Amino acid sequence: MGDEGEAVAPAPRLGWLLALAIAAAAFLARLIPVLRSSGLYAVKQYDSAVYFGAAIGLVHGRMPYRDFLLLHPPGIVLALAPFAVLGYGVGDAQAMALARLGCMLLGSLNAVVIYRILRPATIFGAVFGGLFYAVFYPAVAVEQTTRLEPVAGTCLVVALLLLCRERRRDVAGWVVLAGALLGYATVVKIWGVVPFLVLAVWLLRAAGLRQLLWLTLGAVGAGTVVCLPFFLASPVQMWRYVIVNQVDRARSATPVTARLADMTGLGLLKQPLAAWLPLLVGVAVLCFVLAAVLATHLPEARLAVALLGILSLMLLAVPSWFPHYPGLIAGPAAITVGAATGPLLRRTARWRPRAPVLVTAALVVGLTVYAVPLRGARFGHSFPAARLQAAVRTLPGCITSDDPSTLIELDVLSRNLDRGCHLSLDLGGYSYVRRSEGSNLRRHNDPEWQRFALSYLSSGSATLVVRYSTRFGFTRATEATINRWPVIARAGRYQLRRPSWVAPPP
Repeated sequence: MGDEGEAVAPAPRLGWLLALAIAAAAFLARLIPVLRSSGLYAVKQYDSAVYFGAAIGLVHGRMPYRDFLLLHPPGIVLALAPFAVLGYGVGDAQAMALARLGCMLLGSLNAVVIYRILRPATIFGAVFGGLFYAVFYPAVAVEQTTRLEPVAGTCLVVALLLLCRERRRDVAGWVVLAGALLGYATVVKIWGVVPFLVLAVWLLRAAGLRQLLWLTLGAVGAGTVVCLPFFLASPVQMWRYVIVNQVDRARSATPVTARLADMTGLGLLKQPLAAWLPLLVGVAVLCFVLAAVLATHLPEARLAVALLGILSLMLLAVPSWFPHYPGLIAGPAAITVGAATGPLLRRTARWRPRAPVLVTAALVVGLTVYAVPLRGARFGHSFPAARLQAAVRTLPGCITSDDPSTLIELDVLSRNLDRGCHLSLDLGGYSYVRRSEGSNLRRHNDPEWQRFALSYLSSGSATLVVRYSTRFGFTRATEATINRWPVIARAGRYQLRRPSWVAPPP
């Protein structure tokens, strides 16, 4: 059942040490690039600030959908709410930093869970799979801040851990728990319905209709508990924002090669090795296909292989594309790769007795070389909060911005809410709402979106415009209007302005 050298299982203490080593490797692979680039208090990844800002809004009594725009289900808001509560004591910026560390810890947990899934079948494969996840760029890129994927990914791999053991999937309680995790993953990101359907079909074949009903009960129950309060508060808006606006997204022009580069973990190499990218992607895809074929020899990995294949096809088919999307397949990919090592070592042993040693060394060296570019990963931009806080500390009224990261890092988002300010976290998201209303205009050509943007930004006593410009969303007229507003504080490229053109609040 195991690979070479697994006749004697490691002592429990050694197993714990291996799990701790994998967890530490995963945590450091996420923390070090952040500290080397922008730090824990950076302005980065707009969506992650939208989610954390939504959690701050919730703990201050503002309901998503009813009181402010949120284009995703509410699961992420509830997951981040405990960190948002900490903001009452430590401030928004510190709470966001703690939430980012929490997401890194989820990455460590995911790596250990992958180790535990594979451990009964293959010691080396379990360690290799856990370490592969630790440095796999699609996982690292999403688990260093407050994105949807860390929470959804943890729910998926823990559900796999619960269902991959026959003795667990025969117990109704474990199956209900697995279903609840899958249901929660779906109300974090609606793509979670695909993994649920895959696992549901697999469980029906493996354990029968009764266990499928338990799984469905858990999923429906978790989804209902999370979503029902928000739906009752604003049913029309929630349906429109979460379902209609997601289905209605425009198709991305990202080529298949670029998508595959992100999916195979070569995202860091797209720029420096652009000329070689098609070849590298082809080799990487071939390696994953071979790993999937080998991994099917382990019963514990077959479900992960099926998930990897189906989710990969889904990612290639979805109309829109962002580099963080492949975080969806990071867990199944790592299980597949780890599971493939056992059959690979056994097959090479048939050719030459010492071949497994060479293959093991090659795998370790390859994983080490793959991890090296992480040192150069850059996540976001450092933000001179201290230099701007002196200016905003004494300002009356509301502070607005086109990027909620700045409001969080300046420790003014909670203050805004305490003062009764309008909560607008996702200025760009309103263009998706406009599209669902029948407008096919892009932001540059949509006068209604331009008016809304100016109306919101001018509604406070000061504004910080850092995301939009004529290169991204604004018309020349809109940018010219903003540039006429006097600068009251400056820190590098960041300019705090006092709006002189006043429009009705949105």
